[in-house]
Amino acid sequence: MLFTRFVPFPSISITLVLVMVAAYSASAQTFGGLRPSLKWSQINTDTCRVIFPAHLEREAQRVSDVIHHMRKFHTSEIGDRTYKIDIVLNNQSTVTNGSVSLAPWKSHFLSTPFPHSYPLSSLPWWDLLSIHEYRHVMQRSTARRGIVNALYYMFGQETWAGASSLAIPNWFYEGDAVWAETALTRQGRGRIPEFMKGYRALSLSDQTLRYSKARNGSIKDFIPDHYRLGYLMISYGQEHYGESLWREVLEESAAYKGIFYPFSKALERKTGMTSRALFDTMISEEHTDWDTLVSNQSKAAIVLPDKTSNTFTDYLYPKVSDDGDIIFYGRSFEQTGAFYRLHDGQTEKLIDKGVSRSTYYGYQNEWLAWTETMTDARWLETDYSNIILYDLRKDKRVRITRKGKYFSPQPSRDGRQVVAVWQGDDLTSRIHIVDAMDGTVAESISLNEEWIYNFPQWSSSGDEIITVVRNGVGEMGILAIDIKSLRHREILPFSNTLIGAIQVTDNNIVFSAYDMPVEQIFVVNQESLETRCLTNDPNGAYQAFLSGNELLFTSFTSDGHRIKKLMTDQIDHDDRSLKQIPYQLDMPAKVSKQDYPVKKYRAWQHLINLHTWGFDFDDPVISFRALSNNILNNLQVSAGVRYNYDADLFAPYANMQLGAFYPNFVLETSTQKRSTIAEDEEINWRESDIFSGLSLPLNLSRGIYTRTLSTVLGYSQIWLNGDLDFSLSSVIGQITFVQKRIQARKNLFTRNGQYLQFRISESVDDLSARQFLFRSGLSLPGIGVNHNLMLLADYKGDLDDGDYQFTSGLNQRGFGLIEADKIWRLSANYHMPVFYPDWGFGGLVYFYRIRSNVWFEHSIGELEGERNNYSSTGIELVFDMNILNETTATIGLRASFTLDTDPTGSMFEVFVPVYRF
Repeated sequence: MLFTRFVPFPSISITLVLVMVAAYSASAQTFGGLRPSLKWSQINTDTCRVIFPAHLEREAQRVSDVIHHMRKFHTSEIGDRTYKIDIVLNNQSTVTNGSVSLAPWKSHFLSTPFPHSYPLSSLPWWDLLSIHEYRHVMQRSTARRGIVNALYYMFGQETWAGASSLAIPNWFYEGDAVWAETALTRQGRGRIPEFMKGYRALSLSDQTLRYSKARNGSIKDFIPDHYRLGYLMISYGQEHYGESLWREVLEESAAYKGIFYPFSKALERKTGMTSRALFDTMISEEHTDWDTLVSNQSKAAIVLPDKTSNTFTDYLYPKVSDDGDIIFYGRSFEQTGAFYRLHDGQTEKLIDKGVSRSTYYGYQNEWLAWTETMTDARWLETDYSNIILYDLRKDKRVRITRKGKYFSPQPSRDGRQVVAVWQGDDLTSRIHIVDAMDGTVAESISLNEEWIYNFPQWSSSGDEIITVVRNGVGEMGILAIDIKSLRHREILPFSNTLIGAIQVTDNNIVFSAYDMPVEQIFVVNQESLETRCLTNDPNGAYQAFLSGNELLFTSFTSDGHRIKKLMTDQIDHDDRSLKQIPYQLDMPAKVSKQDYPVKKYRAWQHLINLHTWGFDFDDPVISFRALSNNILNNLQVSAGVRYNYDADLFAPYANMQLGAFYPNFVLETSTQKRSTIAEDEEINWRESDIFSGLSLPLNLSRGIYTRTLSTVLGYSQIWLNGDLDFSLSSVIGQITFVQKRIQARKNLFTRNGQYLQFRISESVDDLSARQFLFRSGLSLPGIGVNHNLMLLADYKGDLDDGDYQFTSGLNQRGFGLIEADKIWRLSANYHMPVFYPDWGFGGLVYFYRIRSNVWFEHSIGELEGERNNYSSTGIELVFDMNILNETTATIGLRASFTLDTDPTGSMFEVFVPVYRF
């Protein structure tokens, strides 16, 4: 992913802005997010330095082995230039992800394997992660040439990131990395049917994408992401134009051979087709192939939705209750996820589901169990996945674990126990049987430290646990484990295939599995071990539930997942075993094991890591600064010059932020020349400031609400020299609380949100100065599902006879800055979407959404005992867009009309929206 800041007019050109500040950082580390108590070790070679918690030496050695093997044997198709990189292994999170960032140049590996094999394959996680992320290292190293390399030496790593990202589309980076993991392993996402189910769904519905929409995506429509687009483009290019194509395109576009559209121009020189033309040709051929591969005609009938909808909606994991109702999980682009019951054709909402990284849930006898994600309040790189148990009879929800790392829970029939997968900090996967009353672990099962368990279920008798298992090389099977003796029997042998969620029904196990070209539903008898295929769905069938003579399952369409029903007498039983995934190369098996020396890595090593010396933009401030972040990202140091073009002020500064302790520590010094007019006389002085303080950012999110509480306490010393000659010492305290209900994709803002901020600044020397600032907000639902009414109330008050004023007033639309000792401001805003164009031109700008805000604002200002009223109203048009196919941006046009203050009038302006929610 790309992170940029967009700077509106007036400013220097947008191209230069993006070049200077774009940075590649998918799932980048949070500043000060790692616990200081962690003990770190390192493996340091000429190719990489792997930094890891001391007890993960085996995993660190494997990462080093894979990376060195790739560097030695697999660089020719992407370029042989690679720069040494630092890699941090983090076992504190339940997130499955990895990243390569360019500012600073490092990689971040999150250790938890995905709890489901379909999205990322069943390959050993460290192998998959190392191959994919080190491919990014190769790409970015190759891209540092020509103009990109010149900008790197001029301004540092941020411009390496920005310039290469402008020249090369994000689909290339991710598509090529997926191609590498597919070409070099027994699986990889390119071989997984689910990876291409989105494009197959569009083909089945006769929808043809424009390149601009495939490239930029959409807010209102389902569009497969840039990983899938990239893999299709890379694979097509490799197949038709040879293995050297993309290396040559990468090298030429990074060198900016042809300043405008360098990637597309380089591609045209090699193939005769621009990016758009290659996409059109590729997608036309793929549509023909998909239509041939998925020509199956399913006999299943759609149960949900019962009527067509204009909004993309998922209906997932159908279950059948004892009385025949269908329980399912639903979510859409307009509604957040919740559980529902379908009874006699009527849908009833049961309960909302909180923040979670998995849509899976377990059900038995009116008990639901699922997991929700909770982040440590202070150490934001640490998060948990806890089990939630819900009693449908009593409408009672309870969280039964604390600080757990649980996945795929399934309640027992009496609701007294839950079986789930536990992923420990030592990266060992275990099956836990958890007491539902107090969250204690009644049984902990691990048959092999290399195995990973998925979707454990209770047997019909309750004496065994039936579970999907992945072994140490990525093969999958199904086992039955006796809870008391821990003896296990093999129901499906391990093989190079993929197995999804399972259901145990009497003596049978129903499950979805790989069946090229798509997944289908199978059933295996636990005694005879006979396997039969039950479905023949054109775009895959999964999440099966067999009840009596009805088989429910889900399948994906361009409008979302649908629940389908197939009667058992309609099933053409196909007695066939599972297919294995074909492959050409198994690189992980060829990796030789080295014994790299391990040393301690102290948290205070390499504190200064200067990576960028260039421009930064944070409207209305332009900075030229040198920037340093240490590898563990708990110390940031910067120094340079800031220019505020609103105030026309230059300010040299130096700043240090330390995030290694429970509160963050901030130290900053700056100096600037200032002037003002008083009684028709110009007054000039130099103002120098030293600020030191503590800040404490806390994440208190739970359930369906995200909550943040941040506090700041600091001391400021200001010296004024010149026509004004005095000093001021002051203390500053601030507390900010924000609560937001989670929102769906098309929602403009949260439908229930609160914002509160209190700030007090007071002098502590002979000069009298005090200011109290209060800001608040309330976000409420509007008439439409994507409408919002936002109410704001603010107050700023200074001492009437103070010697110094910390800030002069508040801004009001239509008036600008209102200067007053005391000021009250009320604002009402009604936001609603207007249009979703999904249209752009020339690769310069692409419009996702146009929205409006009708507003009214009223302020009362009191200056030297005299009160004045200020009222204004107006309308804003806000454009959500993508600039240069590379960075999302939001720009607004505002018309303001003053109402009751002389002189009345109107104002039109371009602005960058900043909201409290």
